[in-house]
Amino acid sequence: MEEFLKELQALLEKHKASINFDCEDSSDTHGIYGAGIEVTVGLWPDEKRYKFKYTWGIDALDVKRRNK
Repeated sequence: MEEFLKELQALLEKHKASINFDCEDSSDTHGIYGAGIEVTVGLWPDEKRYKFKYTWGIDALDVKRRNK
């Protein structure tokens, strides 16, 4: 686990990236809409974002599907 976390940290730093939970603005205490994991690469205003919609986590297969 330590090796994985070091590699993840290095990758995020290298690409100035972050991995975040996101949802639609209409979400509130009655429900969460459009939930997903969002990956952001770069810094504002030149950042690039990709949202893996309707998921609470991502793995290598999710990334592979997105890259097709």
